[in-house]
Amino acid sequence: MTRLTSTVSALTVALVMPMCAQAATLYSQTFTGAEFAAAATLGGSATQSVSGNSVTYGMTSHYATLAELYTLSPGSRGDMTFSVTINYDALTNDSDLAFGFTDGSGIVGAMQADNASGSLYLLNGAANDLTLHQSHIGFTNQISATFTVADGGGPATLSYTNGSYSVSNVPLTSTLNTDGVLGFALYGNNKNESYRINSVSLEFATMAAVPLPAGGLLLLTGLLGTAAVRRRRKS
Repeated sequence: MTRLTSTVSALTVALVMPMCAQAATLYSQTFTGAEFAAAATLGGSATQSVSGNSVTYGMTSHYATLAELYTLSPGSRGDMTFSVTINYDALTNDSDLAFGFTDGSGIVGAMQADNASGSLYLLNGAANDLTLHQSHIGFTNQISATFTVADGGGPATLSYTNGSYSVSNVPLTSTLNTDGVLGFALYGNNKNESYRINSVSLEFATMAAVPLPAGGLLLLTGLLGTAAVRRRRKS
């Protein structure tokens, strides 16, 4: 009886505790363009000029990193979401602003391009590796995106909004190590591009644990019932 009770108790802890894990915001910040420039590191092939609350980024090579901001040190985190809203102005006729979250080696990201009446591209782990997802979606100066990444480099998805265009849970070919160092970056596409960044909002958060499956609940109920029957027989 003691052994069964101990087993039931251990299983109760193992099965119920995952249900108790809550989503948690690890980092949340809204920057003006000038504040973002002050906090971020300028890319090696990028230029910047701060004026008022905005920062203007230029680039001297193709696929340049404009700025990077690392916000989280390594730690055990599980599944995560990464959200960003960018308000910006394209200052040249060629506008292909890319953005993404990075663990220092890989990227989950996207690019809003002005070609074909506005297009959404997906970054395949690098700023110079792109796949067209949808064209003719319109082009606005404010974009929002949320990436979900499974624990420790599992599957990733993108949800994206640009004006009246919206898409959810698009599978990505790239991923991140959610337990590693994590940050956000802006990227350009062609070296004649220039962007005035007015504001950047970032959020890094862990995801709530998946609810206990029905099979787990049945197993727990059955074990508790067995323990109750044995207790009555003994008494």
